[in-house]
Amino acid sequence: SGDPSKSPPKISKLSYDLAESHHRGFFFDLEAGVNEEKDFYDAAKILGGKYLELAKLVRFGVKSGMRINEILTLLCRDINLTRNTINISGTKTKNHERRTLKFDAELKAIIKYFMGNRVGKHTLIQSKYPAYNKRDGEFHIWNNSKIDRYFATVKAHAGIDDDDLTFHSSRNTFILRGLEEGIKPHIMMRLVGHKNIETTMGYVSKQLRLVSDKDLEAYKHPADATIVGV
Repeated sequence: SGDPSKSPPKISKLSYDLAESHHRGFFFDLEAGVNEEKDFYDAAKILGGKYLELAKLVRFGVKSGMRINEILTLLCRDINLTRNTINISGTKTKNHERRTLKFDAELKAIIKYFMGNRVGKHTLIQSKYPAYNKRDGEFHIWNNSKIDRYFATVKAHAGIDDDDLTFHSSRNTFILRGLEEGIKPHIMMRLVGHKNIETTMGYVSKQLRLVSDKDLEAYKHPADATIVGV
């Protein structure tokens, strides 16, 4: 407005910490019997149909660490089934840098499911299910909004009530699990296409389970030996 007496409304701060939510992956605790990723896939199997494909897309993210837009914009020619590599063009990455990823037999099977017999400039991710709307063409088209809606449905069916768990959590899961298994932060930075090492280190500093036993030895202070029977 050109009226100087008018000003934009004040927007209250969100009640949760966005920095923490950015690092939410699928929870896994073998001893406690917690495996959110498996629960998610089990729910997708019960729902069936397109939800099964969504499960494959989620697993694609968990196994590759790729962003959803990177996955959806992959072309068949970006895949080398002989060398088992994915070539991600710099025009499709957030930091505008090209990177190459290796994939294992499980991810290869998922890639071949979506790829079929197509080659060249065809989009890699093609559904096997018919389109709901005629404007989508012959097959169902996966895009960000559809993935968000289907993800929310499966999550609710699995009994997971947490807004911080989204499709992006599949990428976070790849990063967290890789760091837990000993991949160095500067290597992980290259694998997932972080522009700065500080972004990768954010996953380390905010996750207690990434702290080693040696780091925890600082808690063993000599004063503890003087305290008995509290």
